[in-house]
Amino acid sequence: REVMYTAFKALGDSVDYVQVCDSDTRLDPMALLELVRVLDEDPRVGAVGGDVRILNPLDSWVSFLSSLRYWVAFNVERACQSYFHCVSCISGPLGLYRNNLLQQFLEAWYNQKFLGTHCTFGDDRHLTNRMLSMGYATK
Repeated sequence: REVMYTAFKALGDSVDYVQVCDSDTRLDPMALLELVRVLDEDPRVGAVGGDVRILNPLDSWVSFLSSLRYWVAFNVERACQSYFHCVSCISGPLGLYRNNLLQQFLEAWYNQKFLGTHCTFGDDRHLTNRMLSMGYATK
């Protein structure tokens, strides 16, 4: 969250969209273009996520089971939520946010606390909830 906040703060209002991804994410060459297309086509959409897959699904039982879980999460759960314009979590491995909206709640997101303790996890779900609470769709 610290690194994300620092990057978001440094960007300020210099860009239209902000892409987030995990350090171990390998992007399809068309991924960003497809995400931008969704935001360009509908100003009511505040954030969009991509299809995330495990790169080595057959290397072990853990990677195989993880790949099944990811497939269900992105191709069933989030696909259904996207149909209704309310994806509950733009997942950290790949997401794109409207920067002007993100900047409006940046400080509140960064300073999130639970039972008085500064939150250091769940940043993707909190970003998504902030977008939804402003009345914007997520896909």
